[in-house]
Amino acid sequence: MPLAYEPTRGSEELRQEICKVYSSVNPDDVLVANGLLKPTFLSGMCYLEGDNIIITIATYLQFLGIGRACGARVSFAHLREEDGFRLDLEEMNRF
Repeated sequence: MPLAYEPTRGSEELRQEICKVYSSVNPDDVLVANGLLKPTFLSGMCYLEGDNIIITIATYLQFLGIGRACGARVSFAHLREEDGFRLDLEEMNRF
């Protein structure tokens, strides 16, 4: 079997199958990605410039780099064991 790169948007077959699940979209609306980093970065490039984003700690640390690379101001909300790892709304309101 020869090795080759797949289309960067995902194969046409896969995008058509996805459209069977989500009837409101067509294959041109679908982007298939491998993993979390690429779609998160692409979304960030579309929406984050100049925005403030809040990242929970502990987190997937790539969110910090993606936010900064996309031009967002990054703030942190700490999830603490003593609070049952729930967001502290008072802390969130300080952002």
